[in-house]
Amino acid sequence: MSEHTFITGKDAALEDTIARVQGQLTALGFDIEETRWLNPVPHCWSVHIRDKNCPILFTNGKGASKKAALASALGEFVERLASQYFFGDFHWHREQTTHDGLKQGVHDPRERWFTIDHPGVRPEGLLDDALWRHYLADDYRITTKDWVDFNSAVTDAVCALPYTRIRDGQTLYFPANVVGNLYVSNGLTAGNTIFEARTQGLSEVFERFVKNRVIAESIALPQIPDDIVARYPTIATAIAALRGHSFGLRLLDASLGGKYPVICVTLIDPQSGGVFASFGAHPNFEVAFERTVTELLQGRALDDLHAFHPPTTDQELVSDPQNLELHFIDSSGWLSWDFFRDTPDYPFVHWDFTAENNEAGFKRLCDIVHAEGYDVYVADYPHIGLYACRILVPGLSEIYPVDELYERNNNVGLSLIPYVERLGELSATECAQLLETMDDLDMDWLMPMTDVIGLAIGADHPWASLRFGELRALALFASGPDDDDDETEALLDWLVNVPPLPDNRRIIYRAAHTHHQLTVAATAPLDQYQSTLMALYPPQEQASAQALLEGRAGFLDLGGLGANFERSPLHQTLMAAFDRAFAAKPPVEFTT
Repeated sequence: MSEHTFITGKDAALEDTIARVQGQLTALGFDIEETRWLNPVPHCWSVHIRDKNCPILFTNGKGASKKAALASALGEFVERLASQYFFGDFHWHREQTTHDGLKQGVHDPRERWFTIDHPGVRPEGLLDDALWRHYLADDYRITTKDWVDFNSAVTDAVCALPYTRIRDGQTLYFPANVVGNLYVSNGLTAGNTIFEARTQGLSEVFERFVKNRVIAESIALPQIPDDIVARYPTIATAIAALRGHSFGLRLLDASLGGKYPVICVTLIDPQSGGVFASFGAHPNFEVAFERTVTELLQGRALDDLHAFHPPTTDQELVSDPQNLELHFIDSSGWLSWDFFRDTPDYPFVHWDFTAENNEAGFKRLCDIVHAEGYDVYVADYPHIGLYACRILVPGLSEIYPVDELYERNNNVGLSLIPYVERLGELSATECAQLLETMDDLDMDWLMPMTDVIGLAIGADHPWASLRFGELRALALFASGPDDDDDETEALLDWLVNVPPLPDNRRIIYRAAHTHHQLTVAATAPLDQYQSTLMALYPPQEQASAQALLEGRAGFLDLGGLGANFERSPLHQTLMAAFDRAFAAKPPVEFTT
C-alpha cells in the first residue's frame, strides 16, 4: 500500500502533490533535477531544484521532512511558472496576437489593453478611482508610456491583468507594470486546492507586512514561553540542535498582540556577533512556528549562519527602504538594538486563527484585512498541476514604495533595446544617440546591462559582465574622439578600477588609460615608450586601445544581440520555456 503523509494546512498527501506536479511538469517539457539537499539539524530540510535544460528556472523548498521540502520546492516552481513570475525580469519581444478566433495575449489570454489618452486621467476599466489615487497616478499625471510593461514589445498601450476583489467579487484590471514593480513575488503561492493556495498567499502578505513594520520600527517582540515551545516536540528538537551548535535563539510572537498570524525566530551568533531574523505566518500557530524555523535554515548550512550583521544603533539605517529590501531578498539587512530589548512592546498571545477548513481560514484572514480598511485582490492560475494564485493588498503588501513606479520603473530599459540588438552595426550618429538615451536614463553605472534590458545570457558570454557605465563609455568613444581630456581620463580611470570586468577587456582599458595619460602629458612622443608599453600590453590590446581612443574600436567583443536577442542561446531556451508554459493557459474567445 502506498504511503500517504498528511501535514497540517495541506489538502492532499505530500506524495500525491509531488507525483501530480512532477507529472505535469514532465508533460510540459520540463526536466526537474534536485541539485542540493540540506538537513543541518533535525526536522529542518531544504532543497534546491531546477530545470536541467534552463537552469535559471529554479526554486527552493523547505519543510520539517524531506518530502515536505520537495513538495514546497515543486509548489514554488508551479506558482512561478503558472503566473509567469519566472519570466518577469526578462524582455519577451511578444506582441498581442489572436489565432482562429481565440485570444492568445502576451501575459495572459484574459488581459486587456488600455491607452491613457489624457495624462493623469483614468481610462474606464483600468483599476478604479481609489486605486488610481493609491498609485499616485493623479500626482504624477501618468501617461501610457509610464505604465507600459517591460516584458512585451508593445509600447503604445498598457497591458492590464484581471484581479477579483474578495469583498464584493468585482473584477478590476491592474497594470502588469504596477504589479511587477511593486509586489514582485509577495502573495504568490500554490496549493493543492484554491483556498489552500489563497490562505498561504495571504499569510505571506501578513508575514512580510509585519516583518517590515517590526524591523523598521524596531518593535521589541515577546518571547514564546518554554512551556508553549515544549508542546511542539519536532520544533523544540530543531531549536535544541541549533543551540547545541552554540547559536543563541530568541523565539518570538510577532502577532503584535494577537492581531496577525506571524512568528519570528531570531538567531544570535556569538562567533561573528551577527544577528538574523526569520519570520513565518500561517493561521495555525504550530505551522507558522515550524515555517519560521525552517525558513531560518532554507538553503543554508550551519557555516552560512556566520555572515550576518551585528545589531546597530543607527535607526535611520535600519528603517531605510533599501535595508528592508535586503530583508525581503535574503534577510541580510541590519537589525536595531532596540529590537532586542528585554521588555516587549506587546504581550505574548498564544493565538489561533484556524478554522474548520482552508476556505473558512481564508475568509478569517480576509476579515482581518478588511477590518483595517484594505482590500484583497486575487488572480488565480489553476492550469499547471496545482492551484496557483497571486494576492495583492494595495497599501499593505507592496514590497517597494509606490514612488518607485516613477523613480525606478523597470521599463526604462526598453528605450535601449533597439540599439543593443544592432550594437555592432551602429553608425557614429547612432552611437551618439545611444549615449544621449543612456544619459537621459540617469542610471547607476554599475547596473548590469542584463538587468536593464531583460537579457538571459550565459556566464561565459561577453555580455554577462557588461555594466551600464561600460556600455555608456563605449558609446561615447564610438561616437567619435572626445576632445575633453578630463572626461576621458575620468572615464578610463573608472573602467580600469571600478567595474568587475573580464581580463581581455580590462587590459584594453588599462592600455588606453596609459596611452591617454602619456599623450596628454606630451613629454615625449608615444613611440618613445614603446619597449615598455610592449612589455606591459600585447600588440593586439595596444592596437585595440588606440582604436578605442580614436573612435574606431566599436564595442570591442560585444556584438549586437540580434532581433529577439537571438544571439543568446540561453535567452532562446528561456523563451521556449515561456512558450510551453503559456500554451497551457486556457485561451479565451477573442472579441473586437
